[in-house]
Amino acid sequence: MLVGMSKDEIVAAVEDAKNGKTPAAWQNVNSKELSTILQTVVDTYVEHAEGQAIAQAQQIKQETLASFPQQLSSALGSYGSVEDIVRMSEQRAMEYGMDPAAMRDVEHRFAARILDSQLTTTNIQQILRGAPEVLAGAGNIKPGTVAEARYIEQIQTEIVRALAKESPEIAKHMTLRGTSSTAQPARK
Repeated sequence: MLVGMSKDEIVAAVEDAKNGKTPAAWQNVNSKELSTILQTVVDTYVEHAEGQAIAQAQQIKQETLASFPQQLSSALGSYGSVEDIVRMSEQRAMEYGMDPAAMRDVEHRFAARILDSQLTTTNIQQILRGAPEVLAGAGNIKPGTVAEARYIEQIQTEIVRALAKESPEIAKHMTLRGTSSTAQPARK
C-alpha cells in the first residue's frame, strides 16, 4: 500500500477523488502504487457488493417464506382434493406432449427404488439393534443370530405385502420381495 495509507484511507480518498478532491499523495504515484490503489478499491467494492447481495438474498428468502402459505393457499384454492391437483398436472403434461401414464410409471419406479434402498436387511438390522427392547419384545432375539435374520425377513415380507396391497403400482417395481435370500445373519 501507499506509505502511511490504510485500506480505509484509500477507500475514503477514492470517494474524495470522485468529488474532485485528489489527495496530494496520489498526484505523483508510480504504477506499483496505482496498482495497489486499484486492487484495494476493487476488493473493497467487491466485498461490499457481495455483502449487499447476500443481505438482499436473505431478505428475499425471508419474504418468500413468509408469503408462501398465502401463495400456496391462493394457488390451490380452486382445487378440492389431491386428485384435482394430479388431474391438472396430467392435463398440463399432455399439453406439453408428455405421456402422464409414462410419467406416473417413472414416479412409481423412483419410489420403489427409494423403498428398496431403505428396506434393506442392513437398514432394518440397524433400526432393530438401536431399539433392543423391540428384539426383546419379539421373543428375546439376540443380534447376529439366525432368529434375528428371520425376524428381519418377516418384517420385510410384511412391509412388501402391505405395499403390494396399498400401492401395487409401486410394489411391482420393487426388487425387495422379503425372501430368505435378502436376510442374512450378521457375522460375529
